[in-house]
Amino acid sequence: SPVRTKATMGGDGASGDTDGTLAEYPGTALTRMENAVQRASSLTEAQLSGDWEDVRGKLLWAAGLRDIRDARPGDGYTGHCFNDFNHVDATTMTLDVSDNENRGAVQGIAFGNR
Repeated sequence: SPVRTKATMGGDGASGDTDGTLAEYPGTALTRMENAVQRASSLTEAQLSGDWEDVRGKLLWAAGLRDIRDARPGDGYTGHCFNDFNHVDATTMTLDVSDNENRGAVQGIAFGNR
C-alpha cells in the first residue's frame, strides 16, 4: 500500500485522506504507526519478560528505532527511549511536525532536546 503520512491541517479533507486517525491526530505517520503496531504485536510475553536491555531493544525495534547511544541528544541519540519516567511511548509523526517543540504547552515537559 502507498505510504500514508499526514493530514497536518486536521480533518478538512485537504490531504485527500479521510482516515479518522489523521483527523484526530494530525501529523501522524500512519504507515510507520501501522508497521510499529504490527511489530509490537508480534512480540511474545517471553520476549517481553527478559532482561531489561534485551526487552528495551525489542521495544526500540518495534517502534522502528535503533539503539543509538553515541550521538548527542537531538542528533539521533536514543539511549533515553523507554529508559526513564518521561520517555515511555513511541509516537510516529511525520517529518514536517517532528521538530515541533512544547513551548510550555505541557507543564513539566522540556521545550526541546538540546
